[in-house]
Amino acid sequence: MREFVDLALGAGGVRGQVRFDSISAEGQFWGLVAEARKTLVASCELQEGRWVGFPRVVCLCGSTRFKEAFLRAQEARTLAGEVVLTVGCFPHTDLGGSPEDVLGEDVKRRLDVLHKHKVLMADYVYVLNVGGYVGSSTRSEIDFALANGKPVEYLEAPDEEA
Repeated sequence: MREFVDLALGAGGVRGQVRFDSISAEGQFWGLVAEARKTLVASCELQEGRWVGFPRVVCLCGSTRFKEAFLRAQEARTLAGEVVLTVGCFPHTDLGGSPEDVLGEDVKRRLDVLHKHKVLMADYVYVLNVGGYVGSSTRSEIDFALANGKPVEYLEAPDEEA
């Protein structure tokens, strides 16, 4: 029985571990991976410094109190053929309080950093500013996105003072 094999496809790509029952199964797997990579690359081309043929990647940003807006945006963007990066938990709605109160300051800070990594991975940011609300965490994500050259779009037209 083989041990786990680390899997890393492409720069910043899929990562994880796969367990194979035999060396031949492992060989078949890596053969399929190589073919998939060839097919993917062959279906895309570089135009003006951007790969054409790959789906756009969007990072959803906003207050976790707007869980339904996140779920609707995730569904709509996925059905539009985009890769969606989003929050992984909703402390306001699922746990009944602010992230700092229910998860603790340290966890909240780590989640903020994690989400900024998602911003960096995205082609653009989509802000779920329900009712015009943009909290301090979302504001810092918007500022971070803009500082890193990421376009920012909004669910609702932003307040010019925000």
